[in-house]
Amino acid sequence: MKPLLLLLTIGFLLTAGCSTLSGTLAIISEPEDAAVYLDGEYRGNTPCMVREVQAGNHTLELRHERYPAWRTDLEMGMGEEVEVVADLAENLVPEVTFSCEGPGTYAQGETVSITGYAVTGEGTVSLSVEQLDGERPFAPQSYLLPVDDEYLFEYRLPTDLMPGGRYRLSARLGTGEVENQTLTVLTEGEVNIAVVREIARTYHQTHTYSNADFFVCADMAMDVWNMIETKGIEAKIAVGDVHQRGEAIHEADHAWVLAETSPGEWTAVETTGGFLASDDENYYEGWFFETPRDFKEYIDLSKQYNAEVDKALDLEYRYNRMADTYNERLSKLNSIIDTYNARYAERPLSLEENRDAERMEGRISEQQVELAEMKGQVEQLSREFDAVERGMEEIQAQMMRLVEEIDNL
Repeated sequence: MKPLLLLLTIGFLLTAGCSTLSGTLAIISEPEDAAVYLDGEYRGNTPCMVREVQAGNHTLELRHERYPAWRTDLEMGMGEEVEVVADLAENLVPEVTFSCEGPGTYAQGETVSITGYAVTGEGTVSLSVEQLDGERPFAPQSYLLPVDDEYLFEYRLPTDLMPGGRYRLSARLGTGEVENQTLTVLTEGEVNIAVVREIARTYHQTHTYSNADFFVCADMAMDVWNMIETKGIEAKIAVGDVHQRGEAIHEADHAWVLAETSPGEWTAVETTGGFLASDDENYYEGWFFETPRDFKEYIDLSKQYNAEVDKALDLEYRYNRMADTYNERLSKLNSIIDTYNARYAERPLSLEENRDAERMEGRISEQQVELAEMKGQVEQLSREFDAVERGMEEIQAQMMRLVEEIDNL
């Protein structure tokens, strides 16, 4: 119960409009325009004078849409004039709460919608923003927000100038009550990393890397490249060997994706495993392609190169076998010639020896013809092998025109 301020007045005049009884009751409130109920009966709005109030005990209640009901008991004497002054804010129980629309994590530049409830007689609430952590400093900010007649307040907090990190938002009343919330602001790079990570994860859930095959992982890399580019993030298709460094491009056995998550910063995406390989330096050595079209042309050339490699291996095998056979037969022929020279050269021969010498000369001539043919075949295989090697070099040159080393990113 509130104490009464009783004043005896002479000729007291306030706003008319209340009915008259025996005594006079004057009511003033802060703020004004509170509904006046005397013993449960509406008698007007403050400031108000109620006349001819019957002598005795009464209950006075003031009602205002922004404040709890204010009540007091009073005693009225005959012919008495009583003044009641009520501070409606005295009955308030200060309280403040608020929330931020969304999950609590926001991209830098995004606007955070804040709505709150503040029971206060002051009509305002102070909202402050303080950085908890982050790579770049941020000066604390404070905003004085109006509270409406239903104790509601709102604010749209811009994050353009808020560096990435965690922040504490505090809504504070003049009476000391405070409510805190924490939110996180993500930089463009952090947002893009989250987007790329989610793409890799969801793609992996629906695609299985069943074969350790370059052309399978190449198809997967092109799929993920397209998904990342669709999100407005620049991406490149990379090839190389993630298990060892320094391999030549034609020895590349794996494909993955590089995404530019922030200007000049690239993040490696292992498409066959569905994860980011940011900390693995092997994913940042190799070669990359600007578009899948270039990559597809590279793949076609790679298939041609592999076919040429198979052809070269076959020619090398055949050449080596033919050369071994040639050398073996040449050795035997030289042995026969040595025998011939030892038996028949530079001396008179008998008739029988002359016939034997002629037969041996025939054998030598036949084998010389065979060896000459065989030598021609060996030389032909050598020329074919050289031609294949030149073709491989040309294919390699075409492949290199399509790619750029990752070091040049």
